[in-house]
Amino acid sequence: MRNLWLFIAVGLALVFAAPASASSTFDDFATAWSERDARYVEKHAALDKEARAATAAFLDNADPASAESAARLEKMIAAIKAASYVDGRGMILRDLRIHMVKKPTAARTDLWMQEKADSVRTQSSDLDGKFADLKRRSAAGQGETDSYFTDTIAALIMAATLQGQVEELTLVDANLGSYFQAKGQEDASRRQARARIFGAIGAALSSYSAPENSLWSATCTTAYGTTRCTGM
Repeated sequence: MRNLWLFIAVGLALVFAAPASASSTFDDFATAWSERDARYVEKHAALDKEARAATAAFLDNADPASAESAARLEKMIAAIKAASYVDGRGMILRDLRIHMVKKPTAARTDLWMQEKADSVRTQSSDLDGKFADLKRRSAAGQGETDSYFTDTIAALIMAATLQGQVEELTLVDANLGSYFQAKGQEDASRRQARARIFGAIGAALSSYSAPENSLWSATCTTAYGTTRCTGM
């Protein structure tokens, strides 16, 4: 009889320990993601403030044709890209936190990751088209128009945002690998396949940070209150 009660006690301990362990695993990761999200929010707020200040400094320059104006333009672009990069990372992390609220299975989360990979791949392809169009317009002598200037800034913002998303997806993928490994649901082959996809997209996006795409040989002029700058 004593052995029977010991067997029952051990069995009950195992039954009640499993949910607690699963809950602890989720809580640990959820806390880490929440803390990282808070850091992104704080960092983006600071970078956005810098980008606004850099933009104001560029637009308020008294002599748009000066070398100082070109330097201010490059500083503005760098600041906008930095803020956009962090914004991209935050977008993915917040999407992950929403996805994980219902504690999905590894298979369901793998599907979510596939959808995210397809999304950034589609946007990357669209960005290829935008930069190709900008180069075509520049070659056709349209590099000093207002629309060219704004379209180039928009393309650079998109590139930086996507770069942030891809790098956050890579980190999230590693996080999820650890999370589901702790739960006994990890599939290493699927994660390796996704890592190759994100690596390829990330390499393609890196080309948009090359000097010929991000640092212009800027020549700015002002006429009738409007500043125009030569693009790439």
